[in-house]
Amino acid sequence: MKNVKILTMCMAFVSCSNNNGDYKEIASSSMEEHKSISEGTYLDLSFYHLEDKDRFMPAVFSINGVLFGPKKDSLSHILPVQPGQYTIKAMYIGKAKKELDISVEKGDSLVLKIYLEDDPQPLVD
Repeated sequence: MKNVKILTMCMAFVSCSNNNGDYKEIASSSMEEHKSISEGTYLDLSFYHLEDKDRFMPAVFSINGVLFGPKKDSLSHILPVQPGQYTIKAMYIGKAKKELDISVEKGDSLVLKIYLEDDPQPLVD
């Protein structure tokens, strides 16, 4: 049953967004904004290495303090959200923490690709 709900949500996200999305570069992150055909509002988050932007990273992240772990069955997290302000924090072992503040309006579908760079601080002194 859980797989059916996830698949339905993914299909809803894909079918709701149009191809005329705005694309914005946010310092080592990218964001595409699509207007949903339905009233749904979604965040689609994925994480990559800054040094190799095609290499996926199973990062841990939080949205307004709610922690999410890496997914095993998908490269991105598609989450239905309410319109409003969100702070997204992403982290991974050996990478510098990344924080983004975003605003989501009703009917938006935001696709965020967050690129984490190497942390200059060693894990162990």
